[in-house]
Amino acid sequence: MISNSDGASVGGALSVAGMTGPDGTALPTGWDVYLTVDDAKARLATALAKGATALTPIMDIGTDGRNVMPQDPTGASIEM
Repeated sequence: MISNSDGASVGGALSVAGMTGPDGTALPTGWDVYLTVDDAKARLATALAKGATALTPIMDIGTDGRNVMPQDPTGASIEM
């Protein structure tokens, strides 16, 4: 589900059941927060430089843009 405001994507929800990270481990069950960003690749690079890891690769999401799931050093994750 993608949430829109005035025609712009601003967030969404997605079941991660059965999805895995780049190393093949299952993604944790729970709620994810989606943030709309101007450049997923650049925002991921900033997160990685600050100690985050990427739980998923950057991937195209239909016509809605791109998605990636970084996790900070404390274990908290978001989707953008």
